[in-house]
Amino acid sequence: MDRINLDDTQESLADVIARVEGGETVIVTRGDAVVARIEPVAREFKLKKPIDFERLKRVADSLPYQEQSAGEFMRRLRDDARY
Repeated sequence: MDRINLDDTQESLADVIARVEGGETVIVTRGDAVVARIEPVAREFKLKKPIDFERLKRVADSLPYQEQSAGEFMRRLRDDARY
């Protein structure tokens, strides 16, 4: 994260935007006070390949059924670790 003075930002806005597009976050200051933070917009998550829902269902169906709920399991795990 880099800091840049507001006056410098106005003179070279295109350079600042190019740095942000490259993934950098820029802090803009006026004197010693921070006035803004310019950061890249989060990119959308894209799957590399589509989800095979049939295969996912087969895997889920192959797992053994748990009689104990997840909440009960975590409480028991927490309580057993205390002593």
